[in-house]
Amino acid sequence: MSQKKLTQIVAALVLAGLSLIAIKKMKTEEKIGPSTPSSHNQPQIVVQIPDLCVDNTPEGMALASLEDVEGKILFSCDQNKAFQQYGGSIEYAKELASMKDLGGRPFFSGYDIVAFKSVEGTADYAKKFVAEKNAEGYPFSGSQLAQLYALGLNLEEVVKFTDTAKPNALFEYPVYDGDLFEKNYGAFRVADAISFFRALREKYDVKVVIAYQESMLYDALDAHNYALAMFAGHGAEKNLTLNKNPLRTKDKDEMYALGISDSELGKHLQHLTPDAVIFLDSCSTGAGGEKGDNLANAVAKWADGRMVIAPTKVLRTGDIQVNNLYPFNVTLFYSEEEELWKKIEERKREDITYIAKSKF
Repeated sequence: MSQKKLTQIVAALVLAGLSLIAIKKMKTEEKIGPSTPSSHNQPQIVVQIPDLCVDNTPEGMALASLEDVEGKILFSCDQNKAFQQYGGSIEYAKELASMKDLGGRPFFSGYDIVAFKSVEGTADYAKKFVAEKNAEGYPFSGSQLAQLYALGLNLEEVVKFTDTAKPNALFEYPVYDGDLFEKNYGAFRVADAISFFRALREKYDVKVVIAYQESMLYDALDAHNYALAMFAGHGAEKNLTLNKNPLRTKDKDEMYALGISDSELGKHLQHLTPDAVIFLDSCSTGAGGEKGDNLANAVAKWADGRMVIAPTKVLRTGDIQVNNLYPFNVTLFYSEEEELWKKIEERKREDITYIAKSKF
């Protein structure tokens, strides 16, 4: 092994597991003699490393030193662990990490590769998207491919919208689908979520957009007239997350989430049919109901009389009861953790459906 590669491995392991660097000034007292420049207190660097992320297997070491096309370490500690748990190989990671987007930047991040591996995505599938743009002109990103692959969509189906006699539906999914090792990770790629999509696809001509910023949702809304619009993302009372802010600057956060201040959404919602239904597939976006300062009420206000359906609490796809596909109607339920192990018909479930509809 070369000295350079060994250095990369050591650096990767330390950086991945480094939990805290504290700089302290140690106070000392000179007991004898006057103060001199050489006796002045100097800052002492104290490095606390309670839990280094060390995997001394050949595979783990190789993955820890793997770089993207910009020469940056590809995987964080958690991403390395998760990738191996999903059965990822160094060859698979290398091939995806070598792909460049249309701007010459890395097509996949470490997080994206873990997500893609979690659905058994293939390099051949990814290669078809690398140099392409969607129908609205946005370059594809590796961050979108895990969801697209899970939904079973090929490049042509994503780029080209086929309009038949069936009503139209827009499905928006986020590129960010939870943090690794959290219970909500991959929520929109689980079997229940895919079955839900496939059932609706039988009834509607579906356009799918995997949004890494809100303008992608806006442009997709402008493209066609829809009788159903589903906005999916991990959420809270006032917002629905599309993407983790890659710039880590507060002034840019707004473009990566749909929130109660996004009144510009209103003009794009006018492309929906007058009787369209908007489904917020996002936890707690209807919290507080009619009196709540929630996203459902904001969207309903902007939607000019169109119905908005949202959950008032945490929502799992398995707790969406489809009452009718068209016109779209669902009942949303909440189950306590201990109830999830039971069959649906045996669970104690709370109806958390909130329907918002403004008068205009």
